[in-house]
Amino acid sequence: LIKNAATELQGGLKDIAVKDGKISEIGKNIPAEAGVEIIEAEGKFISPGFVDSHMHLDKTLTIGDREARTLEEAIEEFTRYSSNRIGREWKEDIKRRAREAARQSLLAGTTTLRTHVNIEAGTDLHGVEALFEIKEELKDFIDIKITSLPSFYDGEEAGKKRFELLEHACKNGMFDFLGGALNLHDEW
Repeated sequence: LIKNAATELQGGLKDIAVKDGKISEIGKNIPAEAGVEIIEAEGKFISPGFVDSHMHLDKTLTIGDREARTLEEAIEEFTRYSSNRIGREWKEDIKRRAREAARQSLLAGTTTLRTHVNIEAGTDLHGVEALFEIKEELKDFIDIKITSLPSFYDGEEAGKKRFELLEHACKNGMFDFLGGALNLHDEW
């Protein structure tokens, strides 16, 4: 039970009851049940967690201290970073960086984030698998939603492979959303 918290609701300080990890009641002078931990907020502001609706955890933290000023520069930097990483090494690298980015997001108050993840014919599902594993690993701390980001710019054979990977990931429940970047494809 959190006592005397300032919230976005009008009417002064409120108490916030939490049961099984979820807010069960917000009101004035909520009585504490026996054995319940009481946290005194002392008038401090409490708000819902932030939501980041557009992140790329498979690409985050790849350009170091440099700053990409355009999307094209960011893509070039990411391509340079990822060009010599393959297989398990790539999957573990994504997990390491995604874990750190999620930690930084949590420290800034973000409790829900939606990440896009590339599906590339040449990397199989290493990125998708990495983020699916991170989502499970961090589920008690942050709610991660995974959105597919297939791109079909490198020929018919790679496109066919990408569809097979996308289908496999969908059948195995690895995505919360299906997405894409139609503006990058002339045929659409």
